[in-house]
Amino acid sequence: MVTVYSVKCVDGSWPDSKPYQRISLDRNVFKTETERVNYRSKHHYFEGVPKTDWNPAPMAPYPKSLQEPDVWSFFNGAFAVWTELLNKIPALEQILNRAGQLLPQPFKGKELTICNILECVDCIDEEKTLYARSDVRKGISRPFFVKSALPKSTLFKIPQAPTDVFAWEDSSSTNPETEFKACVEKHKLTSIYFRPVWSETEGVIR
Repeated sequence: MVTVYSVKCVDGSWPDSKPYQRISLDRNVFKTETERVNYRSKHHYFEGVPKTDWNPAPMAPYPKSLQEPDVWSFFNGAFAVWTELLNKIPALEQILNRAGQLLPQPFKGKELTICNILECVDCIDEEKTLYARSDVRKGISRPFFVKSALPKSTLFKIPQAPTDVFAWEDSSSTNPETEFKACVEKHKLTSIYFRPVWSETEGVIR
């Protein structure tokens, strides 16, 4: 059975959950707030397209009082993993490479690898999908996926909501570690949260 999950990183902004640090732009490197906002608008929106002029700015953890995660929430539509951790888990690196573009980000004297997911596939049934505004089909709240249209990559996006991240899982798989969710759970990577949103037996999961 195939199930699709919404993928999120749990950080200090989540209520009723174990909070972790999140990444924030280091305000000290920008002369003005306008400069900081312009940088973020250009570099920190990940909508399923390659970053051809990647220019990483200094980042800072926030808040410092919280625990450091294995997987970091990285602004809109991306997440980051310690590069040294990826080197220890080849299966995870292969999954992320298959899903998109890996970008280096210096951080805390080490390096993070940002996963910019380029596997952006139209694989939903828009008639059966639930929307925040159903009259104009705007703001997807619960996508209805088409199993036969799902990409080979188990980590993906959809063009109708390009900053949302999804992962599919096949319960009958004979090699589950090739799937993102199973790999994360096997290695007990912290901060990643999977919420089921669709299955081939239930359809939309509310």
